[in-house]
Amino acid sequence: MGTETFEYNEKKATRTRQERILVIVASVLVLLIGASAAFLLYNFVTERNAAPKNYFDFQLRKWKATLDKNPKDPAAHTNVGYIYGKMGKGSTSLYYYNAALKLDKKYVPALYNKALYYKENGKEAEALTLLKSA
Repeated sequence: MGTETFEYNEKKATRTRQERILVIVASVLVLLIGASAAFLLYNFVTERNAAPKNYFDFQLRKWKATLDKNPKDPAAHTNVGYIYGKMGKGSTSLYYYNAALKLDKKYVPALYNKALYYKENGKEAEALTLLKSA
């Protein structure tokens, strides 16, 4: 009976060739996923803590931090939109102007900047309507 137990444990401890390959493949995948996650985390932290690339990048970070602290501030939304507009990202600026106007329908800086956006994009009638309401 003692030898049978020994033989049983020995058979249980040995793995087939497919099982060994599967264990190696799984280990390599886990290592690759871990290395990829570490790389992405490093890049995220590095970019977040990097110095601003230009004045607009600096202002955008500043106003987005203000917006994170007070998401119901129409001035913060308007300023973020204005900066995006200066960076040439008009559709993004329009999004932030609309967000400011959802918070305060008569917020003059948002109305004015949205009117300027419309004027620059050939929608003079909409721009005049917004300026009149401002």
